[in-house]
Parts: sequence; C-alpha cells; structure tokens
Amino acid sequence: MRNSNPGSRTWFFAALDRNAKYLRLFALVIVGATLVNFLLVIYGAVQRGTRSSSYYLSETLTTVLVSSAFLTVVVIIALVLFEIMRKRGDALFQELSNDLQDGKEGAGPLEERAPLEFRITLRSFAAAADLPLFPGRMGAALYTGLNMVFVVICLQLVLWGD
Repeated sequence: MRNSNPGSRTWFFAALDRNAKYLRLFALVIVGATLVNFLLVIYGAVQRGTRSSSYYLSETLTTVLVSSAFLTVVVIIALVLFEIMRKRGDALFQELSNDLQDGKEGAGPLEERAPLEFRITLRSFAAAADLPLFPGRMGAALYTGLNMVFVVICLQLVLWGD
C-alpha cells in the first residue's frame, strides 16, 4: 500500500497494516521467549535429576534461573508493547470500519464497495490482534503468569538441593 498524504484513507490503512506487522512480531517474541523459558525449566530439571550436588550444578541452575528471569522480563515488555499497539490499532480499525461503512450504505455493485486491499488489511489486523495460543482478554495475563511460574520453578530447582 502506497503512503499518500497523512490524513487520507490510504495513509490510515498503511498505518493499520504496519501496526498488524508489529503485533505479529511482538506475538512471535512472546511465544518464542515463553517456549525457550519452558525449555530452560526442562533443562534445569534434567540437570538437577542427573547430577548430585556440585559447584557445576549450582552454577548451571543459577544461570538457568537468571536466564528465565530475563526471558520473563522480555515477555512482559513485549506484552506491554503488544497491548499498546493493539489499542492503537483498535482505534484505527474502528475509525476505518466506520468510514468504510458510511461509504458503503446502499452500495450494490462491486466497484462501489471498499477496495479488496482495504478489506484484507482490516481482516489481517483483526487476526493479528489476538495472542497465539491464549487469545482473548486474558492472554497477556496467562503469558505473564506462565513465565512467572517458570521463574519460581527455576528458583525451586536452585534451592532444592541446598
């Protein structure tokens, strides 16, 4: 979509399209970091189960704990950015939908309907506005809680043998 002058319908659709791309990027970071965090917990549990207490084990589990905490912070930051972009996109989406709806009243022939590219952009944003695996209003809270649980499990692995 070409950017024309700011304030035109095309410019707003380009902004909504960019917004949808950012939402997909943040969702990928959220899911990816959560998956790596889960794998760290598994790795820590395997290390705890296969090794007796030693300096190496303590260092490994401490590294797993710090990494898990870092990934949790990354997920929380990505979730905040995701929500900011989603809310901004929702405002654009509503205004553009209303604008298209007003222009569509009584439109019959295909030529009078909104261009296909615009309708695809609206649907693309609507699809990108939900988090993968946990869509809906509670998705961000579930991702945050899940990652916090991973940190607590890692902390427990570090303290378990001491």
